[in-house]
Amino acid sequence: MYFITSDRVLKEYQFISRVRQEVPLNKVRGVEERKSITEAFVGLGNVRVATGGSRSLEIIMQNMDKSNEFANQLRDLL
Repeated sequence: MYFITSDRVLKEYQFISRVRQEVPLNKVRGVEERKSITEAFVGLGNVRVATGGSRSLEIIMQNMDKSNEFANQLRDLL
């Protein structure tokens, strides 16, 4: 699951254990969208959120429905 709050971007998933990645919005330096032809055809896409600096962190959100809306919403907060 992917979330945007007023101060951070979160990616959370659970298989055997729960994993949660967070990036504060003030650290985001780039938002990238990617879609293959197949993904575009079925309405999915990928969004990569990257930070800058020496200890860069990134969150890659794959096969998202409405990835363009998610990326634009994030860009509006930056």
